[in-house]
Amino acid sequence: MLLAQTMNTNEGFSTYLHSGLNKQFEAMFKPWAAYLSSKDLVIGAALTALSEFYDESSFFDIFEAEDNPETNYGFDSFDAFFNRKFRPGIRPVELPDDPRIINAACESKLYSITTDVQRTSEFWMKGEPYSLQHMLQGNYVDEFVGGTVYQGFLEVTGYHRWHSPVTGIVRKVELVKGCYFVQSPAVINGTFYDAAPPAPGSDLATNPYLRSLGFITSMTARLLIFIESENLDIGLMCFIALGMADISTCTVDDNIKEGEHVTKGQEMGMFHFGGSSHCMVFGPQADIQFFDGYSEPGNHVKVRAAIGGVKGAGVFSSD
Repeated sequence: MLLAQTMNTNEGFSTYLHSGLNKQFEAMFKPWAAYLSSKDLVIGAALTALSEFYDESSFFDIFEAEDNPETNYGFDSFDAFFNRKFRPGIRPVELPDDPRIINAACESKLYSITTDVQRTSEFWMKGEPYSLQHMLQGNYVDEFVGGTVYQGFLEVTGYHRWHSPVTGIVRKVELVKGCYFVQSPAVINGTFYDAAPPAPGSDLATNPYLRSLGFITSMTARLLIFIESENLDIGLMCFIALGMADISTCTVDDNIKEGEHVTKGQEMGMFHFGGSSHCMVFGPQADIQFFDGYSEPGNHVKVRAAIGGVKGAGVFSSD
């Protein structure tokens, strides 16, 4: 990323927070997004992705695509390729009828699980505390203080659609504008808390925001979807889609709106144009046990997998 080195300085941190500069970035990225949504990039982008990241036979088994370069593999734009769907039967909803189960909202790598999350936190102090007041843009904050944040990172070559982790009623949807290029001041100049600087050329060195995923939950463009679970032991939860760097486009499906019913595994929206992050935020009433394979940083989390469950009786509300 061209701006990585400047992000990783105190001067860059201050500069990239400026609202005027972010407005200019927004204006600059609009024609770039239009280009990525045109037909001009499809063949080259698809061939590059197939050759570098997938075995071609498995790619066509997994994703809805055509094994034919003359048809652009069935995609009419790079964005369509980026947001490709899994074939039917790939990543089914696990334990769909068990109200105690929480399912993965995104195909991702687990970044962190944090408990006892506070209303506000001092970001310039050591570490990356979550700050609910900022993350949630002031919405329903009291209901989440003392709760849990489950955060993952979506890889650029992966699957970029989001799915509901619970069955319930959508209480609110809000799109929040934010900064494009920012990293935690705790990791500026190449350090990661008390750890040694990342190896030159590594993902952590070339993409400083990968060391700041907790911090950006309060800073970047994001989409908030609040869902009141039908299971009282889960209660109100929030899914947060987090844009990163120039990938700050989050679109929600038309049927995801206040008052609508959603079911576990239902598609809710998608990212566009690159890798991103997401969070699931739960209140303190949700006593969640996350399952083996989905509870350690770096774990590959499969979308719609059963990743954890609440320890209560799973009683449904009557609403």
